[in-house]
Amino acid sequence: MLTRAVLQRMRVLTQHNSVVAHIGRSLYNLELTSAHRQLKGQCCYSSSVGVQHVAGHYKNEKNKDENERCLTATEQLQQLDEQELKKLKVLKLEYEVMQMRQPEAVPESMTDDQWLEILGKKSVLGRKKQYSFWVRKEKYQKAEEERKRARSEYVKERLAIIEESERNNEVGNRFLPRVSDTHMDRFYLSKLANALLHQNPTLILDMGYEDSMSKREITNLHEQFWFLYGQNKRIKLPFNLVACSVNPFGEFMERFKKVTRNMNPDTFYCEMTEKSYLDLYPQDKLVYLTPDSRKVLSYFDPDDIYIIGGLVDISQIKPLSFTKAKKQGIRMASLPLDEYLSWQKGSKTLTLDQMINILGELMVSGDWKKALQHVPQRKLFNPLCGDQGNPSEKADDDRYRDKAV
Repeated sequence: MLTRAVLQRMRVLTQHNSVVAHIGRSLYNLELTSAHRQLKGQCCYSSSVGVQHVAGHYKNEKNKDENERCLTATEQLQQLDEQELKKLKVLKLEYEVMQMRQPEAVPESMTDDQWLEILGKKSVLGRKKQYSFWVRKEKYQKAEEERKRARSEYVKERLAIIEESERNNEVGNRFLPRVSDTHMDRFYLSKLANALLHQNPTLILDMGYEDSMSKREITNLHEQFWFLYGQNKRIKLPFNLVACSVNPFGEFMERFKKVTRNMNPDTFYCEMTEKSYLDLYPQDKLVYLTPDSRKVLSYFDPDDIYIIGGLVDISQIKPLSFTKAKKQGIRMASLPLDEYLSWQKGSKTLTLDQMINILGELMVSGDWKKALQHVPQRKLFNPLCGDQGNPSEKADDDRYRDKAV
């Protein structure tokens, strides 16, 4: 058994060892902290020295660039050596020659900055491209100045009108809405849509004459078709257009598909069908309009369905529409051209857009005199003048020199 003195001695030694260990740990932490601080100070010193070095280098470069930028283009041209001055003289002589031969290919005048830039071009092609760029830039600047000048003049005129109206105590129209082409297209399309909804009178285009026409005549018919479609949007009361007996593999449809390739089908208001009008409508309602008929159309009947032959005959005019209608047993009628007009020359046949303008005016007003104003004046004889109609009254129908039934 251990005595009490031995146990007390062991207790003292244990306490001493714990104190020594604590002191050792404290010294170690202190040395580590001081080393870390010393290392950190060195890093900060080296970083500050590096930053000062970079800042000084940047400051020197900046001063150097500023000194270089202080030289203008004129001063740089004055400091050129003898060889570069000779090159500049040759370039100016080349510019003068180009200005005499092709004044539109070079600028009207050259600045020192431009000469300095041309001096850096090594090839003739490079100089020509640079001249071309400056020419385009000059044109743009002139156009911009002209636009600003016109705008300022317009504003001055408007202000003068407003001031004049204010002095006269007049209320001028200061709100001028702009009607764009898109708005007009939407308006016309809404008219065609309303024609379908309200069941406007139907107008049939008989497209079954493609075998009797040449390629040139089919091309002309295709142009007339689009003129007719455009005029149908503009008349007061549009028709429901239906194109019957269409050959889906013919020349007309081939051209038609090229035009309507990018067109929205929901905005095209004309039915194109391969069927005959005899399969779609009652025969007693059909009236074929042909110039060879002896019966004259006296008035427009909205209950009837009128048929226009899609036929262009340049070489020789044949009564194809008359023969077809008679064979099918359909009622026929012709326009009263002889009663209201003095026809001078040529056959009494009209184009598709002229026909739809005449029928559209007749449907609204019921007046043949107003309706037949759409007949081109070049075909008429004016008894008062003893000559053709006034050339100033000619419509744009001169684009058609071919006949359509």
